[in-house]
Amino acid sequence: MFAARSAVLVSAVAILAVFPGESVASDRLFAYTYQTSVLGKGDVEIEPWFTYATGRDTTYSRLDHRLEFELGLGGHLQTSFYFNYKTEAFEDPAGGLALDSKFDGFSNEWKLQLSDPTAHAVGFALYGEATAGADETELEGKLLLDKTLGSVLVALNGVYEAGWEQTGDGAEMEQTVAALVAATVEVKPTFHVGLEAREENVLEEGEVEHAILAAGPSLSFRPDAAWIALTVLPQITDLASGERNLDFGTKFEARLVFGVHL
Repeated sequence: MFAARSAVLVSAVAILAVFPGESVASDRLFAYTYQTSVLGKGDVEIEPWFTYATGRDTTYSRLDHRLEFELGLGGHLQTSFYFNYKTEAFEDPAGGLALDSKFDGFSNEWKLQLSDPTAHAVGFALYGEATAGADETELEGKLLLDKTLGSVLVALNGVYEAGWEQTGDGAEMEQTVAALVAATVEVKPTFHVGLEAREENVLEEGEVEHAILAAGPSLSFRPDAAWIALTVLPQITDLASGERNLDFGTKFEARLVFGVHL
């Protein structure tokens, strides 16, 4: 698994080196929390994503890969297409180590910016995403808010997700409601430092089953050729139980996202 992770990271760096470009207003400053900005009409961007999670009551680690192609449609609207891939290493019932790698389906995203964080009192955008996999279907909606205050940008996302997983008894539904908040400060035009926090609630039969809070530092680099966002999100606690949840959640999660303007 570690060899695979090294290979995809090297591939992503190679992509950055090959494609020249310029930083634009749609560059992301956070790896998890979305901003309201969108690509201009006809602009195209490619974004490789890498999310790594580890640390449970038993041996466990996971690496999620997403390759996103993003297109500006004009009228403050953009769409994206994703290819998703997942690799998990975990302890099997016999006590050994099992490795499961699979293609995790396609996703399609739409994002509409209704106001700008610099020109208006607050930036506001609507976000929708649909994912179709071999054994699971997901629909996700987000309300995106952000505001620029001098060298500081603050962002807030409200998220609702419904997923249907195929089991032997039919489709089983799971609902998630989450809030993400982030703030970053410009150290210099090509470098930002900030914090991100995520509180994720998993609902079962209308009741909160898990309410996992995670928070950590974020970094954003914007060289001439692209942008890079990195956030580390260690789990703080499960608000539903008052202690860390290492059955459903993990001790540590981090995400690295690259963006290349084509």
